[in-house]
Amino acid sequence: MITAQQPAHGRASIAKLVALFKQICGDAYVITDPAVLYMYGKDQTGDQYFPFDILLKPACAKEIADVLLVCNRYKIPVTPRGGGSGVTGGALPCKGGIVLSTERLNRIIEINKTNAFVIAEAGVVTDDLKQAVEDWRQRGGKCGQSKLSQVWHYSKVCVEP
Repeated sequence: MITAQQPAHGRASIAKLVALFKQICGDAYVITDPAVLYMYGKDQTGDQYFPFDILLKPACAKEIADVLLVCNRYKIPVTPRGGGSGVTGGALPCKGGIVLSTERLNRIIEINKTNAFVIAEAGVVTDDLKQAVEDWRQRGGKCGQSKLSQVWHYSKVCVEP
């Protein structure tokens, strides 16, 4: 299924690509099990499913950059994926290739009350971020409940000084 082609050197096998990706992300984070891939080939859009070949779960920006270098070299389609809760199909691997899951990038780096912002990695689940802000509020942070419920709708966080 992968249309992995290196212009001057022909096709790269799935086995070769898996080996390259394992060097980057680690063995446990390069997945080819069809049952697992099936779950990542769909989201909440409905009955749509798109097959793909390899699921990758990088842990940091460097791993993502290295994965993208390999994908670019071999012309492999890449579909980034967060939690899979989307309803617009943005995380569906409609061109096959690999799915690059951000689920290991799940740290909340900072809740800054002085300047009213949150820094979080791409894989932070909204409920976890909401809970972290609620915990922060219980320790004395200020954020009105009506604002808090509104901001989740727009994927932002209210942190008032």
